[in-house]
Amino acid sequence: KKKARRKGNSQPSKATGKEPCALSTGSAHDDTTGRHMNLGYYQSDEKERKRRVVLSHPGQLDGVVWLKIITDAPTATIANLRCLGPLISLIKSWENIDINESHTLEDVKAYVQNLVSSSEYPFQSSLQVWHEHVQHSWFLPENNNDDEFDESTYIRQAMEGKLPMKFRLSCTRSKSDQYKYTRQEFVSCIADTVVTPKSKWKVDLTKYNVEVVILVHPHCLAVGFACRPYRQLGAKGFFQGTIPPDVTPPYLSGTILSGVVRLRPTTAHILLHLAKLETGDVLLDPCVGIGTIPMEVPYCATAIGLGGDLVLTQDGMGSLGSKYVTQVRQEGRTSNKFTGATNLMAWDATLLPVRSSSVDVIVSDLPFGQTCMSSSKLANILPLMIEEMGRILRPNAGRLVLLCGSYQPILNAFQYLNDEAVSSKDGDVSASSKCTRDHSVWQLPCKSIFPVNIGGLMAWIMHVNRGPGDFIRAPNRLERIRKLAHKRQRIAKHLAKEEPEKESQSKYRRIQSR
Repeated sequence: KKKARRKGNSQPSKATGKEPCALSTGSAHDDTTGRHMNLGYYQSDEKERKRRVVLSHPGQLDGVVWLKIITDAPTATIANLRCLGPLISLIKSWENIDINESHTLEDVKAYVQNLVSSSEYPFQSSLQVWHEHVQHSWFLPENNNDDEFDESTYIRQAMEGKLPMKFRLSCTRSKSDQYKYTRQEFVSCIADTVVTPKSKWKVDLTKYNVEVVILVHPHCLAVGFACRPYRQLGAKGFFQGTIPPDVTPPYLSGTILSGVVRLRPTTAHILLHLAKLETGDVLLDPCVGIGTIPMEVPYCATAIGLGGDLVLTQDGMGSLGSKYVTQVRQEGRTSNKFTGATNLMAWDATLLPVRSSSVDVIVSDLPFGQTCMSSSKLANILPLMIEEMGRILRPNAGRLVLLCGSYQPILNAFQYLNDEAVSSKDGDVSASSKCTRDHSVWQLPCKSIFPVNIGGLMAWIMHVNRGPGDFIRAPNRLERIRKLAHKRQRIAKHLAKEEPEKESQSKYRRIQSR
């Protein structure tokens, strides 16, 4: 740490006289290892004055972290935890073993055979845990026709040994170009080794009942059963070689979400956990996308979740958002798992149709400036969004939790609002610390700022509380919003003109090909 050179720590605010970050935060270079790392801090409770340092190496884990959980909790509790994504009933894991990219396929096969034969391999007990997950969270319909087996009946009879269990063996491994064999070759080579009841099991790549998963990382190997019904819901499983999607109810199929960049429901649930929702809270997400964050609110607390976005129009993703809301409400009525409420709207995040000081919590996944919005456009719109968040949050009680690609522009917006609020009250930004504390819109330093890895993409989570100061609008705010709206309209008209031209060109190419 002494050799690390900090590259991004922000300067103290002239108005508040405080650092916006309580500890060293930003990107640093470790001269010892030669790698970059991101530094942040986390404070779990207001009463706890001690802040924990958070360290992250960008790109080191390819966005994948596997956690081994040992618990005596009931299977129904674990199966319905919404903060857990892909879940595997572990058969066996081996750590610190001599297996890496340089080994040949024959060497790996012999090594895995030796591992399985020389240690306890609880195949049947792990299979029983998987079957309990099927019973508690899969909700497979039963067929009343005795001449035809439905899947739930088939699985039950296969567990009793009356029918062969249909399975598929899948593999996910760390990304590398140094492997001397493909995933398919590896799976075919060790299938007989990791699936022990060979006489009662048969391979079925399309209509399998259970998916056996092998996790391969440098010096680490694990085998288990996938506990989520990916194939039954039409989702991609582990056989794709990547992390499967979240399939917690209500599940939106892959055909509906094709081409949609969506926050995972498990990530949204964790963000809501950081916000510490209370009974009766009003939560708002100004950049909701298709609505993942407010849709998770009823599962966390008896609260109200509201969200909106420019894309939730009839010409955009409004129909998809309506279907999402309908499925959540139907899930709540049938399962009785929550008592909260949620809804989505079409609005502009810089001009929210919400009363001032009426929202308790704001939780949002802000644009990163890479996929859905350019970095220059994000720089123009971000200060306006932060101003609007300060307006609608309750003074001294509101909380703000943001997932963002860069925290520095948001800190600059916080400091700017605080400076404007203090100067409007006292006429001098060099006022006493008590005056600045009474008039600050945001309580600085931030409660928490720490780096996270979202699917291999470096991101930051910020947690800051609303101060007691009154919100002050910028003089040219409406003019800036009007310019952004006009620019959006010009882009929309330009895209509308291009669509008929592309369609006619593709039609001409199809005629030529004939």
